[in-house]
Amino acid sequence: MLSFQIHTINSKTLIGLHQVISIGNNTTSKLWNAFRKEQTLINNIKGNELYSIHIYPPNYFETFNPDLSFENWAAIEVENTENIPEGFEVLHLEGGLYAAFDFKGNHHEGAQAFDY
Repeated sequence: MLSFQIHTINSKTLIGLHQVISIGNNTTSKLWNAFRKEQTLINNIKGNELYSIHIYPPNYFETFNPDLSFENWAAIEVENTENIPEGFEVLHLEGGLYAAFDFKGNHHEGAQAFDY
């Protein structure tokens, strides 16, 4: 099942952890476990929303390949970047239009979702 919404957001400063993964070698649960274990060390949290962000290289979607790598982030918004816990990094999210996709299914059905 796939649905999406278009959101207009303001720029955000996020702090989190990231890894380079592929759909074929997806270790997202390990990333989120590590993030959730250490997120109490983050100061100046703004709100309680958590962000799962994928940053794809140019041409990633030209031909679907489950072995292509992309950045996978687990993050939270902060007021500022003072006192970043060791191992965490800053991600600046530009304001603008974003599509938020909700996909439920197994990774084998992912190609159809990404084509959409």
